[in-house]
Amino acid sequence: RVPKYVPTSILLTIQKEVDDITEDINRVRRDVNQDRELRATIAKIDELLGTQDTLGAFAAYKQLTSTYPGLERDTDLLAAVLRITDRERGLSKVVDESIAAQTGPDPDAVPQTRIVLATRQGEAAANLQARTAVVLVGGSVYGLDAGTGRILWDRFVGQPAPSNPIPVSSETEADHLIVERENLTRLNVRTGETVWRLPLGAAGLAPVVAGERLYVATRTGRILEVDANSGASARHITIPQQLNCGAAVSDDRPYLFQTGAHSNLYAFSTSSLACEDVYYLGHRAGTVQVAPLAMMGHVFVAENAGKDFCLLHVLAIRSEDGEQKVLRKAQEPIRLTGHVVVPMLAYGNRLLVVTDRADVRVLNINVNATENPVSEAAAKPASPDAPLTVYPL
Repeated sequence: RVPKYVPTSILLTIQKEVDDITEDINRVRRDVNQDRELRATIAKIDELLGTQDTLGAFAAYKQLTSTYPGLERDTDLLAAVLRITDRERGLSKVVDESIAAQTGPDPDAVPQTRIVLATRQGEAAANLQARTAVVLVGGSVYGLDAGTGRILWDRFVGQPAPSNPIPVSSETEADHLIVERENLTRLNVRTGETVWRLPLGAAGLAPVVAGERLYVATRTGRILEVDANSGASARHITIPQQLNCGAAVSDDRPYLFQTGAHSNLYAFSTSSLACEDVYYLGHRAGTVQVAPLAMMGHVFVAENAGKDFCLLHVLAIRSEDGEQKVLRKAQEPIRLTGHVVVPMLAYGNRLLVVTDRADVRVLNINVNATENPVSEAAAKPASPDAPLTVYPL
């Protein structure tokens, strides 16, 4: 070491230069180690892809980038990740399996006696008489008389609830769908009685309605296509990832979209259910908490990318069969303050997004624009208060 050969009186005058040299040596060593581990990881990824082990390949990528975060932008590593994404397209399968819906009481339900205490205030709303409001409060779904506020029925679904109740159509007094335990259940909106119940085989996520068909994803990586009237499922998709949120169906393109637990956004044909594209979004596990929204030729994905901000990704859906990819980046992500934890809402030809910091954005979509098709129509500044759950209506 330097002190062994340099007198203390001289060392004090050159200490800064010694520290700089030491820092340079450590930086070179880190760069050498980083490059060595980068090459080894890319080789390992390709080896794992040879055995169809995409989960192991993604794990190798995550381990490397957790040690060297700067490598996320390395072109060779990104190319390796895109090879994983491409392989996952081939591993997404359509399975023909008939699952019949049930109509009787749930045999797995635990018998229970419930007492609901409620207080009503104010006058009855005459224009809402005989109308039903279905709401999720805590771990229970309630059917309320919208005119009087009287509780008509209640149903315990558990906490945290997998999704909000969803109407099966836009008709007045339409039945509602709920996910309870490992079942997708259709309820009579006025009585709360079960119309049908479909066993999912795993914890379910928020369903999406597409006319006479429903799609419901499970956390284990399946998406079931369901007949809305009978509740039966004849086929489903398997994805080589776990899932954290429900799917989305485009309103003007024949595609179904599903975000994986990490990294990928999958595009499936609604006619064949075949996987037609896998887009590398690059999100980390747990950062996408709500289903994507597909409308007006675009897909929107809310990624809670940082401690206090969200990136709203904007992707264009192909309109012609001649295009090679179903999805492409339409513009740079839109940054919002806070996290998106409740579903985004299509409001006519506009998109409404709300964060847990009460950052409210109303976005216009210009389908004729070749660049930056999404612009801000209105906004409410975020609140400095503690995060809270805010629902757009």
